[in-house]
Amino acid sequence: TTGCFGLASVLAGRGLGGEQKGGQGMAEGGAMSQSGGMVAASYQPREQKEFTEFLDELDSSHTAEERYAALFHVAHMVTKATEASGSGAKHAAVLEACKEEPVVRYMVSLYEDFGTDEQIPPFILSTLVNVSCIDPQLIVNGGGFELLLKHIQLPPPKLKKDKPTDVEIRNQYYALAGLYNLSEDAACAAQIVERGVDKTLEQLAKSPNEETSKHATFTLKNLQLNMGSGYDSAKKKGELSTHAYMDQQMKKLTSMFPKLLTS
Repeated sequence: TTGCFGLASVLAGRGLGGEQKGGQGMAEGGAMSQSGGMVAASYQPREQKEFTEFLDELDSSHTAEERYAALFHVAHMVTKATEASGSGAKHAAVLEACKEEPVVRYMVSLYEDFGTDEQIPPFILSTLVNVSCIDPQLIVNGGGFELLLKHIQLPPPKLKKDKPTDVEIRNQYYALAGLYNLSEDAACAAQIVERGVDKTLEQLAKSPNEETSKHATFTLKNLQLNMGSGYDSAKKKGELSTHAYMDQQMKKLTSMFPKLLTS
């Protein structure tokens, strides 16, 4: 089950000409399959700019319209660069910029400002998944870990008869894919277990949704594989310190992104 899970052509959004062709699956044996992914066939970059120029337009000093447009371009360019594994000067420059620039912090800021618009989170979460292929620590250091955790469980229905929306299911899918990539890194895997997220994954592994179950199952296997003997001790540490740790992190996150926890 090793190997980074990249999201190819995930640029799907209502109002953008995107059409959901079916979620990306995991092939037998635990390999990640990129066939049948979500595509936005009509989406094409409308103007030629450097990746860093689009990043600059994600800043809150720009208008909402400019930030929206820049997000779509950034998501597209990061997707293409990770698909190509950085081959070619242009793609290599994008991957390098993702290491040097605060891409993840921009994503969290955008979510804080526009997360209630259902078109926006899929672009943000898919970008986090692809950045986690470059370096999982970028996600943790930029605050993206919290954003992934926010979406690994579907929101409770307002009414008993209500079912999750396609957008909610897609966001969960991206969040679980991101956690899978984080579980490839031993330090990130330890944080996942110490936060008690493995318990949530154990519940999701029993989900009737096949994709959710597979993502959760493979991530749990990764945690045990990449942590080795440290898995049990991290699990115990998480059980003993969950409340104190959560209090500390909530205070820290609230000071950084106050809207993130209330949206």
